[in-house]
Amino acid sequence: MGLSLSGAGRHIRPNRCEVDYRHKPLGLDESSPGAADDIYTINEMHLPTGRDIYVRLTSKDVIHSFAIPTMRVKQDAIPGMEIPIWFEVKEEATTETLKAQMTKDYDTAKADWYRLRHHVSVEDYRDKSGQVILAKGGDLGATHEDGTKKIKALQDAGVATIKLQPRNPLEVVCAQLCGNSHFKMKAQIITHTAAGFDKWIEEQNKEEEVDFGDQF
Repeated sequence: MGLSLSGAGRHIRPNRCEVDYRHKPLGLDESSPGAADDIYTINEMHLPTGRDIYVRLTSKDVIHSFAIPTMRVKQDAIPGMEIPIWFEVKEEATTETLKAQMTKDYDTAKADWYRLRHHVSVEDYRDKSGQVILAKGGDLGATHEDGTKKIKALQDAGVATIKLQPRNPLEVVCAQLCGNSHFKMKAQIITHTAAGFDKWIEEQNKEEEVDFGDQF
């Protein structure tokens, strides 16, 4: 699912240069003056709150469906067509605010790894010897077996409840059963305040420039 994302302000230009998405899948055109502040991420989309977001959708293979379920955004992506959509993230809906609102206490006696596998701890939990079982920012493990062992260790340590929050409460997914790799078609969305987004842009611009050579 190929997409080009633009936001308000510096990311919307009245006479912007349109890049041919068929030949430049990253949208990168180093010869264009407008490419100077372009930033590219993989499986991660950073958005400002309180601004119009403009997305141009297309597909290079089959029909996909661009969906952000928590924002009620959904639009099919169709080969050979470019479909624009607009949406706005509410100003209060920053990633950090949503994570705080969704933080909950979970009873270890009823904890289920499958339901909690995308959650992380907001504090350290230790056994009776002081060894950390579940670290702040850590999860219950990558597999059911790992998670079951960690939950059992917490129970044995006398930890009755654990405070967890989603690793990231927002994501964009493909809502169309498009093939064998359908389950992989997702990306994390990180939302910032307007000031926080501008700060993120500045931080990215400070990073060392990557030379892609002739890969593309």
